[in-house]
Amino acid sequence: MLRHSRLLSAFLAAVAGAAGQAHAQDAAERWTSAKGVKCEFRTLATGNWGRDGAPTGQVRTTPLSFSFSDINLDVGTADVDAKLGAVNAIVQRSGAVMHFILVGSAGYLHTTTVFDAQSRPGRLKAVHSRHEYTDIALPGYTSRPEQYYGECEIVQ
Repeated sequence: MLRHSRLLSAFLAAVAGAAGQAHAQDAAERWTSAKGVKCEFRTLATGNWGRDGAPTGQVRTTPLSFSFSDINLDVGTADVDAKLGAVNAIVQRSGAVMHFILVGSAGYLHTTTVFDAQSRPGRLKAVHSRHEYTDIALPGYTSRPEQYYGECEIVQ
């Protein structure tokens, strides 16, 4: 009985490993042929520091959308199409996960990570983070660290 249990465990591990490799290959092919990515985020978490210096956070619903175009995995670049105009991004694929990185001359860092996990058919789970801080908070502008949660669609 113990021998059969070990054989069954080994078989199931082999099947799971093969399925995982096939899934990773599918994701790699999906990214290799991607021309762009359209992202929509609805949930925002904002960080801040109180008067006593202790960190605080606030979660709310707010829409944010942008897209990446002209993805070039060979050189690791893409264009970001946002309301402020076109900006260049660094692109880095890590397994089946894609990272888009923007570093601005004003000191900001924006990252968008698209996971190989569907939120619904044709859409992948994604997170977008903005590392910014200014002394004065202006409505409609990023002035504190922000993290958005949503989804992206690969454009072939």
